[in-house]
Amino acid sequence: SVSDYLIKEGVDLDFALKVLPFIVPKLRRVIEKLKKTAPHGWNKLEEIRLRADQPLQVEIGRSVLVTSDGELTTDPSRGCKVEEEDVARTLQLMGENSLYTLEEELKEGYLTLPGGHRVGLAGECLVAQGHLLRLKRVTSLNIRIARELKGISREILPFLTKGDRPLRTIIISPPQAGKTTLLRDIIRCFSNGEHLPVPTKVGLVDERGEVSGSYRG
Repeated sequence: SVSDYLIKEGVDLDFALKVLPFIVPKLRRVIEKLKKTAPHGWNKLEEIRLRADQPLQVEIGRSVLVTSDGELTTDPSRGCKVEEEDVARTLQLMGENSLYTLEEELKEGYLTLPGGHRVGLAGECLVAQGHLLRLKRVTSLNIRIARELKGISREILPFLTKGDRPLRTIIISPPQAGKTTLLRDIIRCFSNGEHLPVPTKVGLVDERGEVSGSYRG
């Protein structure tokens, strides 16, 4: 998996710090403690889940809760409780206090942060004639951390090309196995001409900005 690759290669996950400024300070401080209290967990950090009136949860290859002291636990009574106000304030930070500018993204049920980090939303919505008008009360945020791992696709490149051209390819895997991470590196390699006679022009359809890491266009 991507997480195992990160540990094996000793990749520094300080890019996760680019996500933390968008999280309300109370919870940000708790998550930051993971780097010291649970370095192995920090290095495998894939998702941060904020759910109103529920313990703070992270995905590190498995789902675990985080205490107020930054320790990992499976005991809900020890988990750092996330208040609904924490979720609302975090969403405001993600929208730079101008959520109306993100109205279309909110309708899709997700936001994209700088660097391609994606945030899934859940809560109450306003619906008219079968159409979603807007989310009126967000109670859950699932922050999925994006990462770039250069060179991760090199071992499979020979199977993706024939002669001087790339082959039609479909990437299939379970969730969180690294499809986007792999695709990002394949695009980089083809653009640079790795395993091809010359660099190749690559067109990317990336509606959610996950692969390119683009932010608001």
